[in-house]
Amino acid sequence: MRPFRIVCLSLISAGMLCASVFPTHAGSSADEPRITRVFYLQGMERLEALTLLRSQVQVRQIAEVASANALVVTEVDQKIQRSESLLRERDAVARSVDPHPPLTFRGEPDAAMDTRVFQIEGPETRAVITVLRAIYQIPAESTDDNSVTATAPAARLDAAEALLKELELLAKVKGAGVE
Repeated sequence: MRPFRIVCLSLISAGMLCASVFPTHAGSSADEPRITRVFYLQGMERLEALTLLRSQVQVRQIAEVASANALVVTEVDQKIQRSESLLRERDAVARSVDPHPPLTFRGEPDAAMDTRVFQIEGPETRAVITVLRAIYQIPAESTDDNSVTATAPAARLDAAEALLKELELLAKVKGAGVE
């Protein structure tokens, strides 16, 4: 009886892991493109905006970035449009930006995994880890030197890097640019 329980619990756990790494939403499929949009807020608290989008639009992939006074949302087009509409109705959007083209998670399990180290500006390591996990389902770890290490398919890492640049969370590289 005990081995049967272990096998059942293992299968249930594996199913939950797959569901959290490759999210699917009611009425959408894994191959439907996901748009990432940054909403820079005005006149509305981030927690209030986050609660509004979760309750009214059922947004699942969302993160707040305090230093930028922003919410980052990754969803299918219809939910992104509804989110923006709700926030604009309340005059809560200073501006919105899509930092990279839409992502499709289809076929990613077969994609080659890549590892990247992001150098973080200031004390924002926690915010970066939260964004990587919530928006892109990328496992990330911080190190002692203001950097975050992440492993995922290259397309997701590229998208994450574009978002982190948009939010100005990445450290400026010394010696980069025109001298």
